[in-house]
Amino acid sequence: MLGDVLTEVESRQKTLTVFNYDGSRRLTENIQRYFSLRNVEVTTGRTRPVSPSNFVLLHEDGRTLAASDLADLRDHLLADSTAAYVRGEKPLDEIDYPDVLTRLDDTVFTVSGVQTLLMVKVSRYIEGLAGGRATGTLRAGFQDLDRLTDEPGTRRVYRRLVDRGVDVHAYGHPGDPATDGGPHTTQIEDGDSTTPAGVTAHAEPVPELADCWFVVYDGGDRPERAAALLAERREDGFYGFWTFETETVDRIDAYLARAY
Repeated sequence: MLGDVLTEVESRQKTLTVFNYDGSRRLTENIQRYFSLRNVEVTTGRTRPVSPSNFVLLHEDGRTLAASDLADLRDHLLADSTAAYVRGEKPLDEIDYPDVLTRLDDTVFTVSGVQTLLMVKVSRYIEGLAGGRATGTLRAGFQDLDRLTDEPGTRRVYRRLVDRGVDVHAYGHPGDPATDGGPHTTQIEDGDSTTPAGVTAHAEPVPELADCWFVVYDGGDRPERAAALLAERREDGFYGFWTFETETVDRIDAYLARAY
């Protein structure tokens, strides 16, 4: 089922145009490399008059989807800017991105190695939406549930979400083969090395959960704030997309609630 949703968005492609750029070729090459992995064509253009300078437009089928300052985009592409997100140190209320990045929804990407930091940042963005609303349900797939235990940054973020009143569900292959399948809500003290208290853990030894990374938020009391990231692990890395389309988010959310 989750793989079927991925297949449906494969044909969509967007274009990013860099306008009135007056900097080095190195930055445009980095932008080209970054967006080529996300099924986005990168072009350059000039306006008359040549003002403002150094801005980017994301467009699809003749429609402008978003505009951002090139300096903001550059800052978010720097690898060291992701450190606070990985460690879970970025306050949930302060997680934000240039519009051209958030509007890359519904286009597929392929990432591997250090490039998977993209998925960490998108995950944190969606978790930030949930934390900001402090309502609703968030479902996250970790492939192996031990990852929620072993990654202090992620554990920290999910403890905050529970504290704010979000209904949090974690999915994955049980780290211990002897673990019984099915959902259970953990009731442990802070500082324990297991799943954060209040998180409902769904440990199922099935390939779909072992291979998929997902973060799905239903929007809480504002369905228009719904968002989802879904990626499948393949031989060349993770292949997936994120979306703010309510119908798609609802479909993924309903499937996970029904299946697990």
